[in-house]
Amino acid sequence: MGRCLELEKYIGKVGIWWIDDRPEEIFYATIVFINGNYVLTSEVIPVDIANTLFKRNHDDSILDCFTIHGKVEGTLFSMINSQASAMESRLIDTSQIEKGWECSIKIIPAEVVFGGFHANDDTVITSAVVNFENIDDFIHIKAFETGLDGIKHVSPESVLLHLDMFSIRLYSTLSCQSSKKSTTYINEVKTEFVFDASTSICNARNHISVFCMLLSLLKLNYISTPSIELFIRNTDNYQEVQVSQNLGYYHMNYFQEKIEEVRPMPFFLIQYEAIADIFENVVKRWYIVFEQDKPIIELFYQVLVKKSVDINKFLNLSQALEVYSNKYRKKQAKALVTKFPNNEVTNTSARLFHKIYDLLEYTNYCFYFSKNQINTVSRWITDTRNYYTHYGRLTDRALVKPEERSIINSFMVYLLVILVLNKLGIPKRTIKNNFYHTFYKSTLERIRRLLALQVM
Repeated sequence: MGRCLELEKYIGKVGIWWIDDRPEEIFYATIVFINGNYVLTSEVIPVDIANTLFKRNHDDSILDCFTIHGKVEGTLFSMINSQASAMESRLIDTSQIEKGWECSIKIIPAEVVFGGFHANDDTVITSAVVNFENIDDFIHIKAFETGLDGIKHVSPESVLLHLDMFSIRLYSTLSCQSSKKSTTYINEVKTEFVFDASTSICNARNHISVFCMLLSLLKLNYISTPSIELFIRNTDNYQEVQVSQNLGYYHMNYFQEKIEEVRPMPFFLIQYEAIADIFENVVKRWYIVFEQDKPIIELFYQVLVKKSVDINKFLNLSQALEVYSNKYRKKQAKALVTKFPNNEVTNTSARLFHKIYDLLEYTNYCFYFSKNQINTVSRWITDTRNYYTHYGRLTDRALVKPEERSIINSFMVYLLVILVLNKLGIPKRTIKNNFYHTFYKSTLERIRRLLALQVM
């Protein structure tokens, strides 16, 4: 999730900490930010506690992860699903350390909950309010108006989506920052997840993550969540957000530092206004598609989040396309076998080439490729994938060169986006009109330049 705005003020602060089921054994540790993660570091942790942490990490008879509770400047913290690692090599074999020694250790939590309570995976909430990065670029909801009389606060509008077991509400808030010279008003869109019945933090996190993945898909770039507030609601009235009791804040660590995008997408591929009348159905279908097609989504989303190197990215994307074809276009791909027969006379099943060719034909309303161009692009993807997965099975006659892989990768990302958006029920005309923007069209122009070189 990147950096958490509410957690930043505790960086470098020392607190009192203990293992969840051993409150009598305390140690002192500092919250630090290392490689995209909020972690605890302690230079003087008693070795008895260190041995307990390492035992929980490496003894199969005990849970692999553990929860650490603590208190920093009056705020209660819970480091959920944590793992411990030594800060010095001499701690690798903790059985050799004499009792009573003090040593240094680093604790890396998967999740951090902080505020007015201690928590674990089973702690229940009734709602959560999320700040999604750049969501204001997706949907604009006014909280104030400007005119001759200055700035006037207006009744905030909201977008309410009813899903199975919970609802999602997008609404606007107004805040201001004042100084001696000026006052700045900030209109911010927030997203509230309201659950029909109390649910665990773990379950709420999963629902929020799936919605975040949809926003990332619509922007073709990872959307982070700088802030997540956890609540207990005291009313079913969606307009009365202020009556909810704030329990605290939630943050999930990366475990791997996010690599910044060289050419980040400057805007959302499809904004709310283009799909406002079908947005609730799009969100509903997205949750269904996620459950039914996890392999496709996870392979594709890993590229958006992890920013993997070009070869891994290429293999992930081509595999995601093949999985999509196997599930939704199997008959259409097999029908191409007679048109483009396999080398093996007895093999009548569709190969990757047939599947990619069919998907390009199916989405060609966005690309306008000729038959020969579809053939060539399909060969590029197929031969390059086979080269890296079968090593020597095919020659490199149509292998995508290293300097060209980023172009093909970007193109496959767009192809997958079109396929998934189509599954969500977004009309082809809407996809085409929003996709064929100058920024995205530049990838097609680069593809066409590569195709032109093939006939020279």
